[in-house]
Amino acid sequence: MTGQSSAPQALTPATTREGGDHLKALDGLRGLAALVVMLGHSAYVYVDSGRAQGPLEVLLKMVLRGGHPSVILFFSLSGFVLYLAFVKRPGTSYVIYLTRRVFRIYPAFLVALALALALHLVLAPTAQPGLGPWTLTNMIYPADPIMVLRHVLMLGVFSSDIALDPVIWSLVIELRFSILLVLLAMLCARSRIGLIALLILAHVAGRVVAARLHLPSPYIFGGSALGAAAITLFYLPSFGFGILAADVVLNTDIPRRLRLPPWVQILVCAGAFVTAKLINDDLAWAVAATVIVFVAAAAGPVSTLLRLAPCLFLGRVSYSLYLVHLPILLALVYVLQPHVGLVLPVLLGPVLSLCVAAAMYRWVEVPGIALGKAVTEDRRTPAARRA
Repeated sequence: MTGQSSAPQALTPATTREGGDHLKALDGLRGLAALVVMLGHSAYVYVDSGRAQGPLEVLLKMVLRGGHPSVILFFSLSGFVLYLAFVKRPGTSYVIYLTRRVFRIYPAFLVALALALALHLVLAPTAQPGLGPWTLTNMIYPADPIMVLRHVLMLGVFSSDIALDPVIWSLVIELRFSILLVLLAMLCARSRIGLIALLILAHVAGRVVAARLHLPSPYIFGGSALGAAAITLFYLPSFGFGILAADVVLNTDIPRRLRLPPWVQILVCAGAFVTAKLINDDLAWAVAATVIVFVAAAAGPVSTLLRLAPCLFLGRVSYSLYLVHLPILLALVYVLQPHVGLVLPVLLGPVLSLCVAAAMYRWVEVPGIALGKAVTEDRRTPAARRA
């Protein structure tokens, strides 16, 4: 289940010529995906213990299997939204773009890392009866300054590079995607077909190298620089397809021509999900995720649903929620399970994580974004200032 989480990391959607407020639905979509990830990890802890039987086991396994598709969805969302933000600010230098990304990503990441490290040092977890192997593996590991430094640098090469908070594996990959955004955007502007060909080629190359290195699936860390590069290439289509979808929304009349009836929108999303589920391949999930993002960005019932207040709240806190939920869940399980069993900590973990995430969004994420803008404000190019 470590490989079934992801970083909801995209910036606030830009307004397109279509008018725009319905793009807030992408925040709601990100929030629902983050909720699936969190509930999936809670379900995994219970299933891992061997306590789930019969219909309950079937239900919990359905929940936890939604985690990895949510990873792909987050990547596609990031490509879509970062491309919109990039196009909206012409003339912004690459240095300014990366600086703002660092200030967007790192403040909450460092706070969550400090929380995970503090919980690990205070609790000093040891093997505990009643817990499954996956849960214990993610609780019990050695920690040292070099390990912490590799976490901070987001190297993501070895399993020890993500041990403090295993979900950061996808954040590491997304940071690599952020570095590649400008090159992919330039290629998209020149040739969409060329970008599609590059993405498919990257995916195939990553798949072949990962297989040659005997990396376990789902791919989380490479075990070497070559393996890390292979995993990045493997997941690149999900990010790149998001860029393509955003470019279509911005520069063609296709969204206007595809004013689909409500029932067709819902059927398209359901069909994309079911097809990817039947194929059960990451490339199929990348296509399905992009279709869902495209439909969510269009006016209609899907967009309306995703703009409901609970979804938007989840969208706002989704990044911090992604970062803190697993350390909090595992800490509660370790402390409470010997005394009250596993049900209470598994249920309490999501509630406490939501509270912590809401506080982090207000007191860490928002100031971090503002600081990033302040640091880069005077360094914009004249074209960027006019924009």
